[in-house]
Amino acid sequence: MGKQGIIVTLALLLAGTAGCPKNTCFLEVCSNGVCRCHVSSCVDGAEYDTTQKRCQCIVGRLPVAGQCLIQAAADAYCGTGFRHGPTGCLRITCAADAELDEATGACIPREKVSEVAGNVGVEVGEGEKLGCPPGSELVIEGNTAACVPLDQTCAPDENWDGQACRKLSPCPTGSHWDPAQHRCVQFATTGDDAAVVDVNQWALSSYGPNGGQGSAPFCSQFARKPWRFGVPEGQSTLVQIAVQLSFPDSNVTAGTVMASPSYVGVPTPVPPKGVEAIQSAAESLFAPLRQGGGRANATQATTTVRCAIVNAAKPVAVPATGGF
Repeated sequence: MGKQGIIVTLALLLAGTAGCPKNTCFLEVCSNGVCRCHVSSCVDGAEYDTTQKRCQCIVGRLPVAGQCLIQAAADAYCGTGFRHGPTGCLRITCAADAELDEATGACIPREKVSEVAGNVGVEVGEGEKLGCPPGSELVIEGNTAACVPLDQTCAPDENWDGQACRKLSPCPTGSHWDPAQHRCVQFATTGDDAAVVDVNQWALSSYGPNGGQGSAPFCSQFARKPWRFGVPEGQSTLVQIAVQLSFPDSNVTAGTVMASPSYVGVPTPVPPKGVEAIQSAAESLFAPLRQGGGRANATQATTTVRCAIVNAAKPVAVPATGGF
């Protein structure tokens, strides 16, 4: 078949395909036994691998939330206290005599941790360190700290399985894991001139189903900081969050997200620091989509979810070695 025949075949295929399937090559050209895909349904930063028969991130890009990001963007998605590595978001580990400060993402020495202990009313003696009762984890931010349930400490690419934080199942580019449906859900298809993004599907998969429980990747980012919401030790609260996405001229790159929280059953407004934490979480999940670009299939998308915020217990002094 000549060059003209190839072009005609491609045009007919694209014209007859409504919402082109993901991980598909539309024009494969072979020369001397080497084949390459020249037209595919892959998202920006990915190319179709004719050997693997699927879209793969190109060299220098990392697979994150259905997109292909550079290292800095992948690290930003993982959030403070994490970095993106070969298996996804990895927790930054500190030396035995140090703790992670989530305000900066840096490890702070024992002397500074002792100051934080004093701020929360805990005396740490010789051979001891600041810690938490079993079933909870110490989270430090600046000059304060709290013990939060383990299920509030998962990374954005993890989910709590009842015993530990587990990595979400990897999904092809242009799709990501939907916790409510327990499967990979496609959000991007190929359009005439750019990827078409189903922004409503993306919102539901990323933040949670409308009227339901917020997704772990969303809620965990701020639920781990109960002091920002004024939740006392040993108590909890439920926050309802309306998430609204806007795409001027259907341009995904120009998209914005706004998260509006309120307490469930409590007339008191959410403190500014809590609002800030929720907005930051909404933006961190939204960033990969915006960087991937494309054309939104609607100018707006919304979902309203609920997230529990639990302050499990007051930090305590524990043996410096051997744990609680």
